[in-house]
Amino acid sequence: MLKKPLPDRVICRIAARAELPVLFVFYIACLLLVSSPRGPTGDAFDYSILTKSLVDDHSWEAAPSVGADPKNMVRAPDGRTYSFFPAGQSLILVPFYFFGKVVSAWARAENQPMIELLSWHLTSAALTALTGALLCSFLMTRFGAAKALAFLVSALYVFATMALPYSKLHYSEPLLALLVLLAAHALVSPLSPRSLPLLSAAIGAMVLTKPAFVLLAPVFIALFLWYRNGRGITFRDVAWAALAAAPFALVFGYWNFIRTGSMWDIGRSAR
Repeated sequence: MLKKPLPDRVICRIAARAELPVLFVFYIACLLLVSSPRGPTGDAFDYSILTKSLVDDHSWEAAPSVGADPKNMVRAPDGRTYSFFPAGQSLILVPFYFFGKVVSAWARAENQPMIELLSWHLTSAALTALTGALLCSFLMTRFGAAKALAFLVSALYVFATMALPYSKLHYSEPLLALLVLLAAHALVSPLSPRSLPLLSAAIGAMVLTKPAFVLLAPVFIALFLWYRNGRGITFRDVAWAALAAAPFALVFGYWNFIRTGSMWDIGRSAR
């Protein structure tokens, strides 16, 4: 495939970055318009228990909640009760729930429940809109795709795939889709000094959100090395990658330890 002349590629990059916020706003507005706000239900409700505990009680322990499924709770060795689910999805909900709490504090009492619902509802829609906007920018800047084609592909992702129904729910799939896209961006930019830390952070966040994604880590790393065409990785690259993954590894180990007494047990033995 012939590459575009340098001036065209530079203009394409500038256009993609300038239009990214506009496209994000467009997608999130459309997603919010085609769905009605509602709070988490089912397993997604149990995700929200940890979020509420972190914001309201400043604790990792699950607060007593009406409607929580006992099967999704684990009893720790110290007798405390915690959520069975991985912490990633609950943590991404924290800023949205906190924002809703702050806004509702200034609202009338009769409007506060609706504001809380909107804060929950905003999470998946925002993640899906961000993924769509980044996908459009990604196609333009990395592959030199025409603006119309990049927008069409990203619009198809947002409105014509399972991303649309999941944007109305409160599960971890929108977050995982965004993380996979960031990992893919790192894979096709293997010579950038930021690519390996980005890949490391994306893998760490995936594992924190769904531990089964640890099985994909060797695949991502092998592809990254292959894309580098034999160019070695320096100690500095490894250090930055380790630093990027460290926060996710620490939260992963701590969350497992307080629930099961082991950093490696993801909670199944405590059920």
